[in-house]
Amino acid sequence: MSSTCKGKKCGHRKNNDHWTYEEMKKLVDALYISGVGNWTKLKHENFSRSVRTSMNLKDKWRNLKKAYTGNAKKRILPTLDKDCVEKIQKLASKMKLHL
Repeated sequence: MSSTCKGKKCGHRKNNDHWTYEEMKKLVDALYISGVGNWTKLKHENFSRSVRTSMNLKDKWRNLKKAYTGNAKKRILPTLDKDCVEKIQKLASKMKLHL
């Protein structure tokens, strides 16, 4: 521990917990219904009681998309069911069409 912390938590990271399977599935299902974007609205409608911020949701989506569309370098894939993986891939392909 550095001397500047003096027993307190240092840094700006509020949430360092690993994502659960249920959280990832809930995120993918919510995005599949409402579409990708407007992370604040998604947070309030689907994760209002969660410690996850809208930026956490956005970052997790980006990482899931990379992991399941073949754009990740040596990443450990989170274990998700086939339906969830297919939703990620469909959402990612829709995003490519809109670019």
